[in-house]
Amino acid sequence: MSAPLAALKQRLDPQAREPFLPHVSLLYGPVAAGPKAEAAAQVSATLTGHPIRFDRLCVVTSGQDVPIADWRIVETAMLG
Repeated sequence: MSAPLAALKQRLDPQAREPFLPHVSLLYGPVAAGPKAEAAAQVSATLTGHPIRFDRLCVVTSGQDVPIADWRIVETAMLG
């Protein structure tokens, strides 16, 4: 993780108890192992070695104790 990203995380959430693992999730919810592995292989084959461009960054209320249907975007920042 870059130093600027780590500093931003510390500034935004200084009391964090869980490790910060920035990532992009492409699949949420309960999915059987077989279909999940097939989807992961397809995405990997399609995206590996190709740049991905994002036009916005969203902060979402989420968590293991929050049902996916209840997740809400609380802030959006346009990129570029």
